[in-house]
Amino acid sequence: MLQHAVHTLCHCTGNIYSIYIVVILFPLIQTEAIECTFTQIDDLYYHAPLKTFASFGLSLIAVSFFIRVMFVINSDIYYRFPNLRRITTSLSVIIYLMSNLLGIIHLYYVSVVCILLFQPRSGGLCAKKVPKLYNTLYIWQIIQFFIFLMISFAKILARCCGTLLGHCLLQCLPAHIAVPIFRSLTV
Repeated sequence: MLQHAVHTLCHCTGNIYSIYIVVILFPLIQTEAIECTFTQIDDLYYHAPLKTFASFGLSLIAVSFFIRVMFVINSDIYYRFPNLRRITTSLSVIIYLMSNLLGIIHLYYVSVVCILLFQPRSGGLCAKKVPKLYNTLYIWQIIQFFIFLMISFAKILARCCGTLLGHCLLQCLPAHIAVPIFRSLTV
């Protein structure tokens, strides 16, 4: 059951990554402006090297997908070969550390891109030269932000509904029916 859940998670994130790749890759390929490429440290202050940041974002996606695939393969080996559990546990620690490091890098990446995309910079010279890349990155950052908010809201809503449903079941059902139901849910 856990393997199926992990495999489904990897498949769903793969779909999200493929959407990101398709949406970002075409404007990225069409961008030829030198103002959109990082060449020196002053580009961060005076320009917005959006092409470089979009390329780096695609690299983050590739590394993240690779880590998820490693996690799925490691879990599969863990459950299929019990005599290799010590090795797979060590690999799980390494994968966990890589995933956390990638999360920190991704958080830094998103914050820098937000600084470059939103006010007061609003994409700098790159937004004027190549508005399609700027608009694509801008819309994608807004979508990522609202998806995060929607997922958080959905989790809170699911917890509240689950608590309310559990309370109603306890009040409405007799104990000889409710107790086995809750035992099966908690195990």
